Amino acid sequence: MSAVFIHLMLLAFLVDQVQQFCCPLFQAARAKLRTNRALWERMRNYFNTFIAPYMEAILRIIAHGFEYPPCPTFD
Repeated sequence: MSAVFIHLMLLAFLVDQVQQFCCPLFQAARAKLRTNRALWERMRNYFNTFIAPYMEAILRIIAHGFEYPPCPTFD
């Protein structure tokens, strides 16, 4: 059982490293905050503050700023 857990942890680490290396959105967010610690602290803060439907939304907010959606108009 522990061997399976170790393999799953290594697989998760590999996926995370590939995402960091290949995702331009992640790289833009990382470049804006300069350090990995600042990036992960900001991501944790957003996860605790907002309900994000997916990780891309968090990375877009960090990389490009938070833009409020237009208010609906009721006629």
